[in-house]
Amino acid sequence: MRARDVNAEAAGFSRIRWRSIGVALSALIIAASLAILWRRLQHLDIHRVGAALAAKPIHKVIAAACAIAASYVTLTFYDWFALRTIGARQVPYRIAALASFTSYSIGHNIGATVFTGGAVRYRIYSAFGLTLIDIAKLCFVTGLTFWLGNITVLGLGMVYVPSAAGAVDHLPDWTNRAIGLAGLLVLVGYLAYVGHKPRSFASGRWQVTLPNRRLTLVQILIGITDLSLSA
Repeated sequence: MRARDVNAEAAGFSRIRWRSIGVALSALIIAASLAILWRRLQHLDIHRVGAALAAKPIHKVIAAACAIAASYVTLTFYDWFALRTIGARQVPYRIAALASFTSYSIGHNIGATVFTGGAVRYRIYSAFGLTLIDIAKLCFVTGLTFWLGNITVLGLGMVYVPSAAGAVDHLPDWTNRAIGLAGLLVLVGYLAYVGHKPRSFASGRWQVTLPNRRLTLVQILIGITDLSLSA
């Protein structure tokens, strides 16, 4: 009985310690976010912003606002899809939406998105039993979703309008078209790879089973929608 009591007490102290670390980490992230926000808004001229908005037709302002709102909604599906992929089905959509929105918003503003966004996700998802390894898996799947959509959009764009890419990389049209085509061929090859049989990435506790072909097409759709709304 004593050994069991000692183990239970040690487990309780461990939970308290990790909870304290989580609270301290959350406070640090919030403080850093507020400091960066304050620094960036110091030189913002509200009157110029108002004048710029007033110069635009109201329907364009409303359309842009709707696109912004829709793009943030699309972000929630990155985490929702990734949670299903790693088997964390106990996490409800509202929690996935909260974690996705806060992690991307804070991570992209503070910088070092992998660490700051991961820390925010861990703070939220740990309440549902997810470990640091689970968060790493989730970040891998969300990153994969983004890049699958990105490769699709960039590949199609460079094939269809190579001159637009040439304004950035200063390469001739035929080179940009070839790069775009190569990206699309890689994408087709990946679809064939995951469509043949279940594929896994890494091993042991780090193993992630890659989405099959049908779910990969869903990933691509999420990425395309996100990029389109952001554009």
